[in-house]
Amino acid sequence: MKYLRSEAISPHRSIDNSGYLICTDAILSRTGTQEYAKAEIFADSNDYDTKIKVDRPYNEVMDQKSLASFENKPVVVEHPDEDVNPENCKDYSVGFVRDVHQGKTDDGIDVMLGTLVITDKDAIEQIQKGDYKFLSCGYDCEFVEDGTDMKQTHIRGNHVALCKIPRAGITRIQDSAQVEQS
Repeated sequence: MKYLRSEAISPHRSIDNSGYLICTDAILSRTGTQEYAKAEIFADSNDYDTKIKVDRPYNEVMDQKSLASFENKPVVVEHPDEDVNPENCKDYSVGFVRDVHQGKTDDGIDVMLGTLVITDKDAIEQIQKGDYKFLSCGYDCEFVEDGTDMKQTHIRGNHVALCKIPRAGITRIQDSAQVEQS
C-alpha cells in the first residue's frame, strides 16, 4: 500500500499526511484451534458456558476468497452485536483494512496480515495510549463436524475489531516485532 508518511512512530506504525494512523503488518487472524461457545456455533443453543474447540485450517483461513473478503472492511472498536453493513457502518467504523495477505510470525505460525488505516481521532488516541492493541476478526463461516471435531469453512469477513482480549491470542497491531511476508 502506498501512502505519504508524515511521521514514523515505529517500524509498523506511522501517521500519514491527513493525520490518519497507518498500522502495517497487523496480525488479523491465525490458523489452528480456537475455542467457541456452543451458542456461537449452534443457532438453537443459548449455552455460552460450554466451550467447543474448532479448527481453522490453513486452506480455509488463507483461501484467496477468505483473504479478499477482509479487504476494505471496516475497523470497529469491540465487536458490535450486529453485522456491520452500509446502514450502520458510520455508527461503528473507525477506519478500514487494506492489503490483506498471508504471513508467518517469528514462531512460524501462519497468520493473516493487513494494514489498518485508522481514521477516527479517538481510536487513534486509544491505540497510541495502548488501550487497544489487540484485534479480532468478525466474520461469517460454516461450522462443519469433522469426525468428533469441528472446523470452520467458507470464512467471509465482515469487520476487524480493536479489542482488549482476542480469541486468537496473537492477533494484534504490530509495534516493533517483525513478521515474514508470504
